Amino acid sequence: MNIVAIIVSYKNEEMTCNYTDKELSKCKEITNVVIVNNAATVNSDTKIRTGIKDCEQYDGKAYYGSRVVLISNKENSGFARGNNIGAEFAIRFLNPSYILFTNDDIHINETDIIHKMLGHFHQDETIGAIGPKVIMPNGVDQSPIIDHGLFNNYLRIPLSVLFRIPGKKKREAYIKNGGRPDELMNYGGYCSAVLGAFFMVDSKKFQKCGMFDERTFLYCEEFILGARLKQYGYNVYYMPQTSVLHYGAVSTSKSERNKVLRKIGEDSTVVYFHYYHHYPKIWVRMIFRLGYTLQDFINFIAKQKNKNNGTKI
Repeated sequence: MNIVAIIVSYKNEEMTCNYTDKELSKCKEITNVVIVNNAATVNSDTKIRTGIKDCEQYDGKAYYGSRVVLISNKENSGFARGNNIGAEFAIRFLNPSYILFTNDDIHINETDIIHKMLGHFHQDETIGAIGPKVIMPNGVDQSPIIDHGLFNNYLRIPLSVLFRIPGKKKREAYIKNGGRPDELMNYGGYCSAVLGAFFMVDSKKFQKCGMFDERTFLYCEEFILGARLKQYGYNVYYMPQTSVLHYGAVSTSKSERNKVLRKIGEDSTVVYFHYYHHYPKIWVRMIFRLGYTLQDFINFIAKQKNKNNGTKI
């Protein structure tokens, strides 16, 4: 049984090398690692190829048997296409039973995490994808991700906060857990999606549902994959009994970068809700923008309130 890990690297050669050699090596079940170097240069390819033990660079023709394979992708193809490139190589040359999609900013807490996820795959043949608890350094649990519908996803929380809709305790609990039921958070179960930073798929089911939707560049890929799997009768499973630490989501503080990411997020949201839930594109864009405008307004009010409180003697 082959288990292939796929990493999409983007201008982060040192972290990619360290993660591959120091973190993924903890998981003995992983037979191969495929690294897709997005926006690759000769220099970045060389750093990765020489910085990892037993690593070869794919020449576009043949695979020569190394444990780690580097694929040089001159374009920045984003998450979906980047991972599909890695999966296509793995399927062609490595015949994986399962594929682990993982960021390179992950700390693996438990060496038997792959073994535990495999156990759920073997127990439940309907599972197409599975993910563990993904915890940020501040303690926030990023997974699972629940789709509550277009209105609830983007307008429910800001409107309830802005207009102080009754039910403060319920609202605070909803915000804290992202609308995720306590039972799911504590014991696991089927869900809309698990975080794309670290999760595993059944290779055949992943291929059957069409892999990742390449109409997205970043964001919503997890929801879309969950919807694609569901179309074929497969489920996404959240497993909180094991966890990884995710250092990501800390490099988007600059306002200009946030604007770019928000536009990318809007485009991906349109793909998801239009093509998989049949909402008109204009509705999706309007609700997305209104939701973020309300959230920006709430953040501004909170910032001013904190500033005023700080000036009190």
